[in-house]
Amino acid sequence: MREKRYIADARAVEPFQEKGVAMGDYELVLVEEYELLGEKRYRFQLKGTSIFLNVSANNVEEAREKARRMVREIQLDALLRYIAAQTEQKTAS
Repeated sequence: MREKRYIADARAVEPFQEKGVAMGDYELVLVEEYELLGEKRYRFQLKGTSIFLNVSANNVEEAREKARRMVREIQLDALLRYIAAQTEQKTAS
């Protein structure tokens, strides 16, 4: 059985690659630090959204890096920038 991987629609990434826009302009806010089944866990919110990421790590720096990696891997940063650009275009019209 093949592994299923879900990524954001490629059309969401293309406009930013064409314009050379950096896709790392987002802020992770530490919302909660807790322990679950003996494992240290951290909950981050993508600032300005209702998106939360939960990661396990030994410290907050490692947790923040894991959360950033998750955002890049699922291309969430590109998708949010695409949505923001579409919103700006609609309000400018």
